[in-house]
Amino acid sequence: MVSAVAEDASKGGWRVTVVTSARGYNADETYPPQAEHGGASIHRVGGARFNRHSVAGRLANYLSFIVASGWKLLWLPSPDCLVVTSAPPFSLALAWLMRVFRRVPFVFVAEDLYPEIAIASKILRADSVTARLAGWLFGCWLHRAAAIIVLGEHMKARLLASHPRLDAARVVPIDNWHDGRRLFPLGRAAGERVCVQYSGNFGEGHDFATLVEALELVKEDARLRFQFVGGGRRRSWLEDEVRQHGLTSCTFHDYVSEEELNQSLNTADVCLVTVARGFEGLLVPSKLYGIMAVGKPVLYYGAPDGDVPALVKRHELGWVIEQGDAAGLAYALREAAADPKLRARLGANARHAFEAHYDRPLATARYLQVFDGVVANGR
Repeated sequence: MVSAVAEDASKGGWRVTVVTSARGYNADETYPPQAEHGGASIHRVGGARFNRHSVAGRLANYLSFIVASGWKLLWLPSPDCLVVTSAPPFSLALAWLMRVFRRVPFVFVAEDLYPEIAIASKILRADSVTARLAGWLFGCWLHRAAAIIVLGEHMKARLLASHPRLDAARVVPIDNWHDGRRLFPLGRAAGERVCVQYSGNFGEGHDFATLVEALELVKEDARLRFQFVGGGRRRSWLEDEVRQHGLTSCTFHDYVSEEELNQSLNTADVCLVTVARGFEGLLVPSKLYGIMAVGKPVLYYGAPDGDVPALVKRHELGWVIEQGDAAGLAYALREAAADPKLRARLGANARHAFEAHYDRPLATARYLQVFDGVVANGR
């Protein structure tokens, strides 16, 4: 998402320099140390290559990237505005250092909230010294941000609840988005089984226990097949559950490339989205906006509050089922399988809402407006 902001900022007349990792998301992906892309100058740095699915490995990778990118920033001209994201979360510390020692104003893009996510994932205890220290540090760093972009009103509320001394006017909610020129509806062959797809990260912030119970309830429904695309810490657990329950209508696939994503999403008739209870306002799955872009109905199940269920209800995109209600989820699956006209109407709602509110030009323009304000005010 941030790469799109960089490209559109360059097209809008900004001189954009990007410092990022030389490694891609998959372990075998590597990129050259320097490149030009979309008008932006890209500098890639190395780092550790520990197992990102372990807490220690991910922490080591994060810290090594921060050190390498910090060293790179020292040798680059000071920018008028520095933009950092919560991936990795400690990039906020680097931005704080740039603000304190080089007087560079910075914008923090909070795609997730830390340390709240670590607490919700039970990696940290809320009352532990580590959690309290992390909360205090993040609060200090956040107070020096010229602006903080969050992914919705619920995330803004969670952030301000954790850090009540923050200036609320500097916390700007901007919904996630996708590029409607790259993701768009394609036709589906008539007569095929209804494909229910989960595509993306199988992380701690998602509820798969309710899904397994619902899959067991619709096990004998020959109209349905289930496709799981992606990876993450919980995928192996889900695969084991599917195997133990004999759920033969389920298939698993690895992440697809950006070039293949449109075709992959369009194989679905209904798309699953979930945010586990306790994670509402801490993360917003970007998959939702890709689903809307390709015009598919959304079957959301999980925490009843948050930006995702509110969006599904507001635009009439599909179903909202509460976490733990396996019978309700099974009922929604059967309803989707039985009514192609309903699926078509909900899918049309999704694409219409996407074009009106969540397409790339609309979102990146909001980001650039924030950057313009930061530079103009010299904060």
